[in-house]
Amino acid sequence: MYTPGAVKITPAHDQNDYEVGQRHGLEAISIMDAQGALINVPPPFLGLPRFEARKAVLAALKEQGLFRGIEDNPMVVPLCNRSKDVVEPLLRPQWYVRCGEMAQAASAAVTRGDLCILPEAHQRTWHAWMDNIRDWCISRQLWWGHRIPAYFITVNDPAVPPGEDPDGRYWVSGRTEAEALEKAAKEFGVSPDKISLQQGKAGPRDEDVLDTWFSSGLFPFSILGWPNQSEDLSVFYPGTLLETGHDILFFWVARMVMLGLKLTGRLPFREVYLHAIVRDAHGRKMSKSLGNVIDPLDVIHGVSLQGLHDQLLNSNLDPSEVEKAKEGQKADFPAGIPECGTDALRFGLCAYTSQGRDINLDVNRILGYRHFCNKLWNATKFALRGLGKGFVPSPTSEPGGHESLVDRWILSRLTEAVRLSNQGFQAYDFPAVTTAQYSFWLYELCDVYLECLKPVLNGVDQVAAECARQTLYTCLDVGLRLLSPFMPFVTEELFQRLPRRTPQAPPSLCVTHYPEPLECSWKDPEAEAAFELALSITRAVRSLRADYSLTRTRPDCFLEVADEATGALASAVSSYVQTLASAGIVAVLALGASAPQGCAVALASDCCSVHLQLQGLVDPARELGKLQAKRDEAQRQAQRLRERRAASGYPVKVPLKVQEADEAKVHVSAMLPADVPLSHLGPSVLLLLQLLLPPASAFFPNVWSLLAAPGSITHQDLTEEAALNVTLQLFLEQPPPGRPPLLLEDFLGRTLLADDLFAAYFGPGSPSRRFRAALGEVSRANAAQDFLPTSRNDPDLHFDAERLGQGRTRLVGALQETLVAARALDHSLARQRLGAALHALQDFYSHSNWVEMGRQQPHPQLLWPRQELQSLAQVDDPTCSDCEELSCPGNLLGFTLLTSGYFGTHPSKPPGKCSHGGHFDQSSSQPPRGGINKDSTSPGFSPHHMLHLQAAKLALLASIQAFSLLRSRLGDRGFSRLLDITPASSLSFVLDTTGSMGEEINAAKIQARRIVEQRLGSPMEPSHYVLVPFHDPGFGPVFTTSDPDSFWKQLNELHALGGGDEPEMCLSALELALLHTPPLSDIFVFTDASPKDAFLTNQVEALTQERRCRVTFLVTEDPSRFHGRARREVLSPLRFEPYEAVALASGGEVIFTKDQYIRDVAAIVGDSIADLVTLPLEPSVVVPERPLVFSVDGRLQRVTVRIHGEVSSFWIRNPAGVSQGQEEGDGPLGHTRRFGQFWMVTMNDPLQTGTWEIQVTAKGIPRVRVQGLQTQLLVEVTGLGSRGHPGDPLPHFSHVVLRGVPQGAELGQVPLEPVGPQERGLFAASLPPTLLSTAGPFSLEIIGQDGAGQGLHRAAPQPCAVVPVLLELSGPPSLLAPGTKAPLSLHIASFSGPRDLDLRTSVNPSFTLTSNLSRVSLEQNESAWGRLWLEVPDSAAPDSVVMVTVTATDREASTVPPTHAFLRLLVLPPAPQNQLPAPVYSTDPVLTTTSPTLHPSTSVTRGGAGGGLVGNPWWGTVGGALILLGLASC
Repeated sequence: MYTPGAVKITPAHDQNDYEVGQRHGLEAISIMDAQGALINVPPPFLGLPRFEARKAVLAALKEQGLFRGIEDNPMVVPLCNRSKDVVEPLLRPQWYVRCGEMAQAASAAVTRGDLCILPEAHQRTWHAWMDNIRDWCISRQLWWGHRIPAYFITVNDPAVPPGEDPDGRYWVSGRTEAEALEKAAKEFGVSPDKISLQQGKAGPRDEDVLDTWFSSGLFPFSILGWPNQSEDLSVFYPGTLLETGHDILFFWVARMVMLGLKLTGRLPFREVYLHAIVRDAHGRKMSKSLGNVIDPLDVIHGVSLQGLHDQLLNSNLDPSEVEKAKEGQKADFPAGIPECGTDALRFGLCAYTSQGRDINLDVNRILGYRHFCNKLWNATKFALRGLGKGFVPSPTSEPGGHESLVDRWILSRLTEAVRLSNQGFQAYDFPAVTTAQYSFWLYELCDVYLECLKPVLNGVDQVAAECARQTLYTCLDVGLRLLSPFMPFVTEELFQRLPRRTPQAPPSLCVTHYPEPLECSWKDPEAEAAFELALSITRAVRSLRADYSLTRTRPDCFLEVADEATGALASAVSSYVQTLASAGIVAVLALGASAPQGCAVALASDCCSVHLQLQGLVDPARELGKLQAKRDEAQRQAQRLRERRAASGYPVKVPLKVQEADEAKVHVSAMLPADVPLSHLGPSVLLLLQLLLPPASAFFPNVWSLLAAPGSITHQDLTEEAALNVTLQLFLEQPPPGRPPLLLEDFLGRTLLADDLFAAYFGPGSPSRRFRAALGEVSRANAAQDFLPTSRNDPDLHFDAERLGQGRTRLVGALQETLVAARALDHSLARQRLGAALHALQDFYSHSNWVEMGRQQPHPQLLWPRQELQSLAQVDDPTCSDCEELSCPGNLLGFTLLTSGYFGTHPSKPPGKCSHGGHFDQSSSQPPRGGINKDSTSPGFSPHHMLHLQAAKLALLASIQAFSLLRSRLGDRGFSRLLDITPASSLSFVLDTTGSMGEEINAAKIQARRIVEQRLGSPMEPSHYVLVPFHDPGFGPVFTTSDPDSFWKQLNELHALGGGDEPEMCLSALELALLHTPPLSDIFVFTDASPKDAFLTNQVEALTQERRCRVTFLVTEDPSRFHGRARREVLSPLRFEPYEAVALASGGEVIFTKDQYIRDVAAIVGDSIADLVTLPLEPSVVVPERPLVFSVDGRLQRVTVRIHGEVSSFWIRNPAGVSQGQEEGDGPLGHTRRFGQFWMVTMNDPLQTGTWEIQVTAKGIPRVRVQGLQTQLLVEVTGLGSRGHPGDPLPHFSHVVLRGVPQGAELGQVPLEPVGPQERGLFAASLPPTLLSTAGPFSLEIIGQDGAGQGLHRAAPQPCAVVPVLLELSGPPSLLAPGTKAPLSLHIASFSGPRDLDLRTSVNPSFTLTSNLSRVSLEQNESAWGRLWLEVPDSAAPDSVVMVTVTATDREASTVPPTHAFLRLLVLPPAPQNQLPAPVYSTDPVLTTTSPTLHPSTSVTRGGAGGGLVGNPWWGTVGGALILLGLASC
């Protein structure tokens, strides 16, 4: 039984208690004076100093027998920054400014557009401050500042009683004492001579001074003579632009706006531009004690390291801090700060503003801009030399009409630079301006135009040379004027060296007009398009030269064109290509003509191919051999495709879209006749080679095995099979409580499935989805090792390149990190490290010659390193002979050493060594050719493919050993947590603890207690408990435990703290809960307030999808509406929209109710943590006078209908026509309960199968999504899934229905194809191209039949979307350690374009994170890579979880939601490198499959929300994306 107990209330000494006291009319009694002595208390405590009084109270309690004990409780103790003394809150009279009306006017000014705040992202912050403003305390107890013009009054009249200091009537304000006397006399109705101003220590006025921001807020008009209407005030007020830092948007900008509107009636300025805050290169705030302060003068003039040290010695730092600062300077500036100059610093800071709120100033980047200044100087010097001493520019900048193509092109690019610069300045988009000017000068003028001018200026055509000189002068003149605002010094110096067009031309850049688009109107799209062909050809030639290392030769180039127009254009630009590409002859082939023999080919455009003559420069036999092998394999694949199409039943069984795709492949394969020289292969054939031969470097991921090598055993297969074997062994050794023990013979001869294991151990219907999800995390982490940039090319992680010893060290290290993370209860990270360890372990048997040596058991020392690995081949030991065939069964030399193959080019393969092998292994083309890998059954990928099954068998046995080893080290309970071997969900509460939340907190306690007591000791007992409180302005701390008693104790200590006004920090608390809640869990949020942190909505939506957690909000009505308490502001009716968005994204819901119903409504907590499936409604939105229809099948039980809204009536009808209305209690169909506007109907089992109907009548316009507290309607039908009885026929699903969200319109149907054995329940579907181009979200419904032929219809309410941008964020290969710097890798891929993306990073907790990429522009199917560095401070707490978030926002498409990538990391000290002992459990497989192919038990394929491995570059080559649905538990 929960009892509320008692709580202390001290309104005079606690801010929260003061608010509680104000609401309840409590007297505020001060018990402490300004000296810290007790007052208003009885003896013997009266007059005691505060600390002595505490001891005296404790002694008195003990003396009277009332003392019960002392317990430590976490609390915040405020300390004085200077004296470090404990600060005690006291009740003191203060002066306030009422801000409500002023804030509304300031907010409205921005809304109307009268005041523009840039960047616009800060407008949200502005409104958040203005809409939630409180009265402003302007009293400051400081020694300096403007004295508050307030006076305390003494009235020398017996009829007027003397006043007290807190009494506001006895205080008056005035500009002068005379004005104050006049106000006081009027107030008390006496003559001024009877009024005296009481003398204080500093005079008759109040001793407090004004808040500095109050004085600063008067600045715009007070300096101009206000309150007098001076001439300066009328001329210079208001101003135009305020430029300041974003960190004082509220403190200064808002105060100036509010006071300006109030006191002058006008805004002080029309625009506000907020600059970023400058930090060091690592994102840290600059601090003298860290030694990272960057003096701008040091960047301008340069300073040595010793000079930086000398500055510290002349500062006021403590000697101990000086040494620490010196170390920081040595780390950041080992050679001092180079001289960069004023221009480079100014240009760099303006370019940096794209980073948003902070500038991570890297001096090396500023140094790069100094080099840019050098480039300007050298380019202008070269240009002046080309112009000649006697050059006279034409009077105007208009072209003469004889310009060449490159002249027209550069003038067109200059026009674009002018347009972008003017546009950027107008929008305060300084990075756009600097980028445009930097690109023009460096990449277009210097890299292209000046190079093309060299032969022209040295040629004999004087007309062309003169046109070139005039064009060059125009570029210099306009280009320098463009740059002058950023680089005034170097541009002025260079401008003075240029001749003037006319004698009247301005003598200096300072007085020269800035270039404008009307002046520079030389845009020439035709010239740009023509010259783009030259640049494309140049890039293709340079790429081929780099591929074949042709750095010192000028090979001839032949251009193959598709039509005469392209040929004519290519001929016109051939001279430019010859110059820019350093080519020999550049010739355009006649239409239909063949290029000379011995050429490499590359595509310049869709109409032009480049043939680079390689004869005599490279070995043609080796290059043609590689292409021949690719063509042969492509032809074999094409033949198999033809045989498949010729099979009986193909036209009936295979979906039409698949048939069309097969037809296209066959058509392309017809372009591969055997007698066509490979040098003539066109782009379509190259595409076919890429389609049929995707790269691989280990046991295949699942989908690749389906496409490239059917029948191959994948990394996922091995991982899941091993985990299921060890789980079955655990179940056999630990009999289930209250149930008969499991028998091994019950599972013999059957495919091992997670659902069957759980049904046998925990009982029929026990869900295994959390176990499957955990296993999916391990499997995806395993497969990701071949894709992540931090791991895919590391030979140590794949047992490649004779690095077997190093590979074993990394393998054991990954297992150690798995143990450390699991013991720290960060199971997600533990699964990631386990996946990496299993990948390396499985690669050993595929990449080494362990199988070829005839070994029948796993390596005995690989997991238990009691000694070093023996008999290892060294780098100089020959191991392989040459093999020209795809299959190389006998290419290993006769030796008994353990060896592994080389892959790729790093490290390079020594002579005589084996290759990994396969089409895309570059090392296999170097002698000895061939390879030894056993990754698949395909000879095109695996030269030793005939040993694939033997290698997979040993890899499976070794994986079982690894799982058993972890079980022995973690124990059965820890191992079960690692793999989530439980049918139960976690219980996570996010609780608002403001003063109005007493009922909600009690309801949460009651439901938590009910769940704990009902499920204690049962399989459905929650495995994890999470609790996060929040209360404006804070949230947290998070409490996590697996002990129900500890959770109950922590929850029971939560009480309403005070306050109560909206909004609150709800989403921040929810984000914290998501970081600590296991995947596939339910989170319940209890609140009565809207979110103050609504800007986190999109990020929290993505995080719920990444964590796969369902969030339910239980929102009670704000009690201030009913208790007469006036609100400080008017609340928006849309303020709960963020909750709606998060609930929809996670598959949860928002339920509005009242305090008196919250305990009953909270009962859904217990129901929701069961595994429910959602039944789709038709129509999906409520339509008046039209019933909602849903289907019930035989696999459902405990169906519940929830209706939420302002409902007047409803009825439910079953297929037999039996109806039940809204009357509460038992009815013919079920039991109805009502709690305010929330209705719940629990249907009786067994349910009649067939079509059911619901008819709802409601006030207002019913909507599926709840928008507010009235006239909303939400209908949801859920039910428990059941697998039926063993031996029942399995269900079959035929297709997926795609519906738009939230309208519910059907977007199309996609057929499902089973993948692997039917019992796996894994289906694949190809998304239609129309959906891939759809911007809006959609949901999925699956349609099929159960074993009895009854229809099955399931829905996933979470919205899906085809994201235009993919982010992949990968971390270091090991755990984080305090005091280290961890590199992270970011991959950005655009599936539609063009995309101009801003990238933002954040870390929770706030560790320093730096990135070399803040903005990226991508075309369709383009990618970019970035590096990030995470600095882990020495103070980082062990076992703390670090969440890194990267957000990509499209600068152009405001309607496209941001894309997020999340990365979880764990901070721990380095783990001791102790040896892993052998497991005490059996490591033999409990169950093996009877067929040669290892059947994987389950596959969970759902990727994260933007993070992790959610897509691969080869999606586009297989005709669209794939949906993989795990439907075994439907």
